[in-house]
Amino acid sequence: MAIQSPIPFPFSEAVTGFDKSVINISNGAIKTGTDLIASTTPADAGKVYTLTVVPSSDLDVGSNLTVSVSANPAITDSAGNAYSTTAANNEQAIDTKAPVAELSGNMAPNANLTMTFLEAVTINTAGSIVIYDKANSDTLITIDIATA
Repeated sequence: MAIQSPIPFPFSEAVTGFDKSVINISNGAIKTGTDLIASTTPADAGKVYTLTVVPSSDLDVGSNLTVSVSANPAITDSAGNAYSTTAANNEQAIDTKAPVAELSGNMAPNANLTMTFLEAVTINTAGSIVIYDKANSDTLITIDIATA
């Protein structure tokens, strides 16, 4: 899961009384300017909500951003049954690593460089591509993508 992706809160049936006050967050917060959004798709109406949560700071390796729903009698189904906290956790890993493209072999001077990434990437208009020597991790060249 990418950082700042909306987090789904699915219920098995439509509920009332579910709002931000029952959501607990550790090592993070609700993204400024966002709100809890209820799905308007007919099949999911009242059953699926989404919220965007961000880390409070860069997370250390092995630390977690945790989001949970409090036991709250205000959350009920259409029959008035209270929300059950026995639901299983739904954990998502957050992708915090920069994309990698491995290149090997020799390259002729002034040749075009073609990079194939090991995962889908989004092209930005700022930043740089850094080429390292695999043998000793020395930086060989840094390419500013805004001017390349």
